[in-house]
Amino acid sequence: MKAAGRVTDLLLRRSARHPLAAASLVVLAVLTAPALAVSWITNGIWPPNDFSDLMQGAPASLLIPLLGVAVSVVVGTSCGLVAGVYAGHFNSLVGWVAYVTASVPALIFLVVVMVDSSRSLTGAMVIFGALLTIPFFLLARSTVVSVEHRPTVHALRAQGLTAVRLLVRSVFPALRYPLLALVLIESSVLVSIHALLTFLGLGGETGPSWGAQAREALQNMPTTPPYSWGPSALLLLTVAALATLGLSILRAQRLLTPTGSPVRSADGEEQWLLDEPLPSTWFRSSALLDVRGLKIRSESNPESPEIVSGISLTIARGEVVALLGEANSGALEIALAIAGLLGPRTTISGGSILFDGIEVVGMTERSLSRLRGTGVSYLPSDPLSSLDPAFSVARHLQAPLTKTVGLSRSGAAARSVELLARVGFRDPRAILALRPADLTPIMAARVLIAGAISCDPHLVIAHEPTSTLSGADEADILRLLHGLQEERGLTVIVVTHRVRLLAASCRQVAVVQAGMIVEHASVSDLFDAPQHPYTRELLSRDASR
Repeated sequence: MKAAGRVTDLLLRRSARHPLAAASLVVLAVLTAPALAVSWITNGIWPPNDFSDLMQGAPASLLIPLLGVAVSVVVGTSCGLVAGVYAGHFNSLVGWVAYVTASVPALIFLVVVMVDSSRSLTGAMVIFGALLTIPFFLLARSTVVSVEHRPTVHALRAQGLTAVRLLVRSVFPALRYPLLALVLIESSVLVSIHALLTFLGLGGETGPSWGAQAREALQNMPTTPPYSWGPSALLLLTVAALATLGLSILRAQRLLTPTGSPVRSADGEEQWLLDEPLPSTWFRSSALLDVRGLKIRSESNPESPEIVSGISLTIARGEVVALLGEANSGALEIALAIAGLLGPRTTISGGSILFDGIEVVGMTERSLSRLRGTGVSYLPSDPLSSLDPAFSVARHLQAPLTKTVGLSRSGAAARSVELLARVGFRDPRAILALRPADLTPIMAARVLIAGAISCDPHLVIAHEPTSTLSGADEADILRLLHGLQEERGLTVIVVTHRVRLLAASCRQVAVVQAGMIVEHASVSDLFDAPQHPYTRELLSRDASR
């Protein structure tokens, strides 16, 4: 059930961010699946060559090809897992068989089928599925090998980690998404091949199918009624939807792969990014944010100490957490790494950042730009200097609404008015026409907050959100952030060196010193009984001001 939930979550998340994936999911959920169900319910009710034909063609056109896909998945994945775990002679034998199978051109099989037109298409799809086991075999075997090569797994195997626990703990979580993608892609291939064979009239009688119905519609042109082209249209939509959704998930896999890939050090030795085993992504993604073994260093001076030295941090959904530390503590760099905003001369040298089930480390800039705004929003410490003086407030707010959310210009304008009214402006339409030079610090702060929540992010990172404000304005902004957090269920990270900001804005505090989290506690526990000397120093320094 949990695995099905994670797969469903991935499909919905990809669909929300990718229009083609969304359209594919609609086709499969609204057209194809009901066609299978209705075909059994309505069998014989409607007259032939009408709606009945369209529906009754679904089982033969979809279920018979899916039988071949099932053969590919079961045989290829099972052999790949066994070959990866036990290696040795079995690995060599099955690998040789797989490569021999893959060397048989599919066209040869099609010729055999065309020569013997009495061959059952059900058997043909099973045989063809067996010929297409190689992608599943290679995927499963390579996943096991990549997991087993981790030093931590070597150590656990030496301590008695069984093959079954290895598969459940590490291999299956890494395998499920690319396996789903391959299933969808191969389904589109076999549905197409089945349609081609039935269109050509090969394979004997397997009941009505969309391919045969498309042949009849083509043969009866130009007197073919419009509804007779329904099977052809539904066939093309189904094949395109399966392939598009599979490719979309396969592309997303680059974002979901845990950071366990090897990197090479300066002397050419292969090293792994994590010094500790990662828990299953099923467990890690139960929190909104899970950071493990994060390391950050400056590229401008490789000999200098790491800015962040292997910190780990887990933040639940809806939590408000402070990263408390001075300017050189590494707290800001941790937040920037989570938001994908590290400077060009600063890089993540190790670790993993799992945000809402997606691996942030190793993301392309294009993927990071999609993540920012819809997933993570960042509020800089100086609002006035963060706004481009060449653009109006309207341009600052409407650009992400049109590009990221996809609103029209009129929709973005209306949404901007709503956002400005929500953050406290009495005349939001007048504010839209202003430029940054016309704004006071608190007005600029409100504009930035409106922009930060415009795309409905899950996480807001605020760096010294009130550092440029007076006492009264600071209280107003903190009340605004608190209200938005409760209203929208936001998760908030506040990066600050001011202890007095904690009581008014946060529930949990992670104290950062020299790139390490030296203390993690609730705000009340931190004030009542600070444990680390650095925490006590910050508290006493703030009390003396």
